[in-house]
Amino acid sequence: MLTEETRQNYIKHAFATCPFCGSQDIVGGSVEIDGNSASQDVSCSNCISEWRDVFTLTDIEEIRDGRPPFDLEPIKLGLREHATVLAALRLWQANHDSVDEGDLMEIATNGGAFNRLTEAEIDDLCQKLNLGSK
Repeated sequence: MLTEETRQNYIKHAFATCPFCGSQDIVGGSVEIDGNSASQDVSCSNCISEWRDVFTLTDIEEIRDGRPPFDLEPIKLGLREHATVLAALRLWQANHDSVDEGDLMEIATNGGAFNRLTEAEIDDLCQKLNLGSK
């Protein structure tokens, strides 16, 4: 049976040994996540004991902020520029499945910060460009 002292010792030593026999021959199963907590069933191959590690979200760390590093200002396009942007969008849409990597994908995803537009989203964007946002 786990005592409070045994629990605290197990947590203090970063879950490295079996709380029942002290063996390092422990195996953890898959981690189950539920809201802001997670749990993992663990077993000891030495004494055959089983227990559940319970984790609680205590903090977050930023990996990448998906926003551009600058504020985007609206721009006005000339008729030729507008037509070229529409043609480029339609070309991108037509080749959507064959473009998986490279410079164009880097541009379209802001370096992987977000997913590229779907074909339906490209249709919506072309419609906005043609009709204006209403």
